[in-house]
Amino acid sequence: MPLYHPPSAHKLKSIRSSVFARVEISRGDCHFDKLPTEILQEIFNCCFDWVDHRYCVVDAVVRYGRQKTITLSQICQRWRYVTLSMPQLWSYIILKNPSLVQLWLERSGSSPLYLDIVSERGRDVDSFSLAIKHVSRWKALATVVLYRHVLEGLENLQWKSSAYFRLLSIDGINIPLERKLSFTDAIFTFLSTSPNMRHLQWSGLCLPSFMDSNTWSRLTEIFLDGLYNVSPDDCVKCLSLCTSATDITFTSSERDNLTTPSDYHRVVSLPRLSRLTIALHADIGAILQFFSFPQLTELIINLTHGPYNYDALSRFYTQSNCPLRVLDLYLDNSHYKESVIGYLTQSWLVHIPEVTFYSYDVPESIKPELMSRADINPAIKSRLTVDKLSVRWKIPSCKIV
Repeated sequence: MPLYHPPSAHKLKSIRSSVFARVEISRGDCHFDKLPTEILQEIFNCCFDWVDHRYCVVDAVVRYGRQKTITLSQICQRWRYVTLSMPQLWSYIILKNPSLVQLWLERSGSSPLYLDIVSERGRDVDSFSLAIKHVSRWKALATVVLYRHVLEGLENLQWKSSAYFRLLSIDGINIPLERKLSFTDAIFTFLSTSPNMRHLQWSGLCLPSFMDSNTWSRLTEIFLDGLYNVSPDDCVKCLSLCTSATDITFTSSERDNLTTPSDYHRVVSLPRLSRLTIALHADIGAILQFFSFPQLTELIINLTHGPYNYDALSRFYTQSNCPLRVLDLYLDNSHYKESVIGYLTQSWLVHIPEVTFYSYDVPESIKPELMSRADINPAIKSRLTVDKLSVRWKIPSCKIV
């Protein structure tokens, strides 16, 4: 076998010069590389236009924004220089590695910050401390509160009024029950000083002890999931304050003793609401009758733990006069057949283009029984489809007037 003889230094220099020459020739043919820096910066900004779009999940905003910045900065030398000259691209920070957090904070300049607190025992303490120094620049914050230092840090933080703050996502299911209310009040005290707050994701916690109407009326997207110690009256009071909301999710985690709201509530209009998801251990139809939704097109109700008050839901639909196009009902499997029949015999249901009854195990015998019933509107029966998870009836979009 012949011995390997590495190329000489002169040969290596010749190869290097040849490669660079070819690169320069190819760069001369690349029109994209001739773009002015200002136009290239505008293109990079367009990559982040989706960040403040409705329905954005805050931690996804941070992670995808961070990944886009890293990708753009690694394409070529010029792109790296351009990204480094744009502080706003470096404002998507995961609070995990203190050295990287410090680097991204420096590169972000004075830009508003999108933060995701990744709770790891001990590792993110320093990262969190670094981010606290820039609290006046916070625009979005996402965290799952797992450890005491995050809980105490957010509770004791000297919140400053922030004109930037817009999105908040907190999962507090691991917070001790006796501390949920104090933590909630501390966070909502900050939200009351944030005039541009719009998007709230609030999981595994409770409603604040004070209901500031200014805070709730500013919110446009509200996701309240797995709330503790919430009654139907609390639900009605909270929803009545959300007058600017376009999308609301309201679900509780506990069985309430009170199944219907008090009758002293006045009817409140939520003029911008287009999508509502609600799941309570209560008579949801009785709750909805206190509201009018002139723009509501999608209604999702979880009735697996509540009573099936067909009359209350019917009364809500006829009185609210909402342009409902999609109705999704999640029903208890033990009474699924009876519930589906009860709803399908309602005359108002035929006016909704798409209705779906969900369950985790739909009996195969249900469709023949539904088709044989004389009290179900023929227009509904002609559009029925059944699978293992749902019974659905839908009018084709071309026939919706």
